Amino acid sequence: MSALMYFPPNTYSSRYGDEFFTLSVVGHEVVCAAERDCSLPSSCPSVPGLWNGTHVVYKVEVRRGEREPWQVKRRFSECLALGDAVRAAQADPTAPFNAVAPAKTFFPRVDEALILERRTLLEEFLDRLCLIASRTPKIGCSKSAVARFLLLED
Repeated sequence: MSALMYFPPNTYSSRYGDEFFTLSVVGHEVVCAAERDCSLPSSCPSVPGLWNGTHVVYKVEVRRGEREPWQVKRRFSECLALGDAVRAAQADPTAPFNAVAPAKTFFPRVDEALILERRTLLEEFLDRLCLIASRTPKIGCSKSAVARFLLLED
């Protein structure tokens, strides 16, 4: 696999070729412990809005060259783990790390307003992580945590 370079959605074009990619968080799903998938938190057999085994997965759409876009579904905690992996792989551990993760909630909640706000913040966070990885040779986006997270590996 050749070196991959990330471009934010507003500057990306598929005509750049397979060495370039972009992402956007296009949606989410609420996953219930009892049902494994449900569209609304209130359909879960628990108190609506409270965790009780329910979690959210965010749909991240990835575009790479002329290929068909694909989606990966990731939990909030997986996004935070990617941030930790990129930070750990940074060549200079004292260098500023300007990818700020959205805040975690003390008590997990399934609240539509929180989910939508977090979705926007996650996209900004993933954007910064991919920019850092693209511009740091030691990390890169090929054969890295970023490639595994976004299923970029050929």
